[in-house]
Amino acid sequence: MEHKTFYFKDGNIILRVKQDAARLVENTAEEPESSQESRDSHILFRVHQSVLTLHSSIMISIPEPPMDSADRELVDGCDVIDLHDPLQDIEKLISALYGMAPIYKRLMQQSFDYFAPIIRLSDKYGISQLFKKYTWHVVDGWPKSLREWNEFNEEVKEITQQEKIPQDESLGSEFISVVHPACIIRLAEDYSLSSILPAAYYHLSRLPQGINRPFSDQAQNIGGLSSTIPSLRTAEIEKLYLGNREMKRFLLELAVAPNKIVADWPISTSTKHKAHGHTSGVALTCQPSEWWSYFTKQYVLELLYNQQDDVLGILQLLVQQRFSCFTRFPSNIAICTNCHQGIERGLAKARERAWTQLPDYFCISM
Repeated sequence: MEHKTFYFKDGNIILRVKQDAARLVENTAEEPESSQESRDSHILFRVHQSVLTLHSSIMISIPEPPMDSADRELVDGCDVIDLHDPLQDIEKLISALYGMAPIYKRLMQQSFDYFAPIIRLSDKYGISQLFKKYTWHVVDGWPKSLREWNEFNEEVKEITQQEKIPQDESLGSEFISVVHPACIIRLAEDYSLSSILPAAYYHLSRLPQGINRPFSDQAQNIGGLSSTIPSLRTAEIEKLYLGNREMKRFLLELAVAPNKIVADWPISTSTKHKAHGHTSGVALTCQPSEWWSYFTKQYVLELLYNQQDDVLGILQLLVQQRFSCFTRFPSNIAICTNCHQGIERGLAKARERAWTQLPDYFCISM
């Protein structure tokens, strides 16, 4: 059966691809002849050998039988090459070869589902131009620095609000419309795109079902279109568990011994002095040690258990909301403004360190 779009009358080579069972039932006419069944069980792409040669030497390097050979198979006067890849993937690859692929929408699951097969087939058939183009799009769309991570979070929220995607906590709540990090992990691990692995592993570890997700491919529905979230391999699951554990340990150590996390922790937790800068305006004794102990018990540990292990998010929240917590302390536990602002700077440094440690925590070779 001729492909509806990619069967060019002036094409000079046929790519033959077997249909899957569902499409075979849909496209095959109800005729009993075995020849009809054989013909309709495949889709024929009549394309231009010059286009294939321009992009790939592997796709057309299959030895052809001599011109006078009885084994030579021709369809409409064109040689036939059998490809054993999924039909929809070949459709996407040919659309990219002819410049008919849609615009890549960064971060979007539907866009990733379209271009991921192109990346895989481009690698298989040695189409380096397409491989570089679309892997660049994927890498460019994922954060590789703490600043980019902050922007990523804001963009994710905006996408979700604009598209009004129904929330489904089993798939990651508000992140459902954005490409799932398991998809990014699988692609990045397969093709050594290590620069985006720290963010992808961390992003998955902080989702509600990130650690406890199934070990088999998981289907989801986005805007009426189906998408498959791939299962992680054993080594990838181990990285996910180790990284999640180390991030928790990082936050707990920050609570107990902040000077071990931030070498120049800005205050001494043992020095008491007059807290003239206290918001009450009363000259109280600044007690950094007691204040930090109370703060971590009331806020840090509470957030750890209520924020789905989002350590970077917890630290950002602490930095942004420090002064809103300031007035909710017992009157006998005071801290001066200088020490308070010093802790705020220390927390910001701790967050930066947590980001830089992601490759080590998730055992990623950069």
